[in-house]
Amino acid sequence: MTRDVGEGELNKRLYAHWEDVFQQIDSFHGCVCLRRVRCAVDLGTDVDFLLLKGGSDPKLGIVECEGHDSDPPEGVQQLLRYVAGFKTTGATILEESIKDAFDTRKRRGRMNEKRWAGSGRSGLVNWQGRAGARTERELARVLDAASKRVVPILIYYRDKPLKPLQKSALSLAFRGHPLYVGIVSYPAANKLIAARYFAK
Repeated sequence: MTRDVGEGELNKRLYAHWEDVFQQIDSFHGCVCLRRVRCAVDLGTDVDFLLLKGGSDPKLGIVECEGHDSDPPEGVQQLLRYVAGFKTTGATILEESIKDAFDTRKRRGRMNEKRWAGSGRSGLVNWQGRAGARTERELARVLDAASKRVVPILIYYRDKPLKPLQKSALSLAFRGHPLYVGIVSYPAANKLIAARYFAK
């Protein structure tokens, strides 16, 4: 099982800038984000970030991040496993993934609660509201629709773009999936550069 993000790791910096970075992704403008979310049907596996775009075209972004100067195919097998782990019902995702992500007995729950709580309401209530749902039942419906459009997102922390052969390897690995690959500026993790969809 993957572990929760440590205080000194780069993903903490990315989470601080998630609205600047993840909302730059084409078709994820206005998305909401959770950190360290377990897969709904593979409970021993955690994605680095879960993006939910609600509205009339709901979708889930499943984000795997790799370290500075990591190269493809690092992250590919994990990301394919994550995609399979969210091909289920909205009710299952809500119970096994979302509620677990707000469970304050766990570090991930405390992180997500701290980010989303406010105005006298819990983090889960605020997060679901930003996703366009007034109740858990509505949220389950949004998640159900979004689970039909799971988008694998691979993020590399780099100070230079990927090479053509690396891009080709990613295209082959994700044939049939709308893979999105982004380079996040190192070490600030506050800017998305050289990003694009592969095999959309």
